Amino acid sequence: EVVTKKNIEDRQVLHQTVELMDQYYQRCAPDKPVADLQLTGVTAFFVAAKNIMIEPFSLEEARTVLCYEKYTAEQFLAKERELRHLLVYQNEACSYADFFTLFLKATKSEFLADYTSDKKAQVGKAKRIIDSTRAFFDDWERLGDQLLRLALVDCFLKRYLRGYVAAAIFIMAFEHLLDDALSLGHRARSKYDLTHIVSVYSSLNKVMAQYFGHHKYVFMQTFAKFVKRRFSILFLQYSGIVR
Repeated sequence: EVVTKKNIEDRQVLHQTVELMDQYYQRCAPDKPVADLQLTGVTAFFVAAKNIMIEPFSLEEARTVLCYEKYTAEQFLAKERELRHLLVYQNEACSYADFFTLFLKATKSEFLADYTSDKKAQVGKAKRIIDSTRAFFDDWERLGDQLLRLALVDCFLKRYLRGYVAAAIFIMAFEHLLDDALSLGHRARSKYDLTHIVSVYSSLNKVMAQYFGHHKYVFMQTFAKFVKRRFSILFLQYSGIVR
């Protein structure tokens, strides 16, 4: 709600906010009352914005626009000091989104490298190919962002390494787009260059194998199916179908 209100497009801000909140509440003793959630959430958001955004919003905006003057500036500053102290002043936390962005950039680079082969004469061709596949990469990133938001609210996934969860989402998003493209057939060619999607898949395999090794990559593919099932259950819960 707060990210939407401030029209913040950088997903890293949202993910780092949640990571800071999670770490803060894990270290709180005794447990905080539910009434503390808004102040802590907006304060974590304020800290994350200062870490990431070029022009973060001000403390006064946090107090008046985001919390409707429910808290004083002194309360925000006290909460920020407490949060930073409990986190031992480690104010940035690695998130699912960080890993997903890393995998996406590495796959793009690998895909481009496959067509350059260190020959300058092929650079122009490679650029045309990556441009023709840009829609696929853009949709991959957008779908990944939606799935990453689901991961944020699934506490069960917190028991797994962030890189594993992000890799599973990365693979799952690709497979979903690929299935859609194959089901559309020739109609998908107006959106994606299907002749290059196989090369994207090859690049994905190389990147995952480089980061995790072949055996773990096979595990990641299985884990992706598990996460997909988790998300299906979450969707049903949010739809009110499952109580």
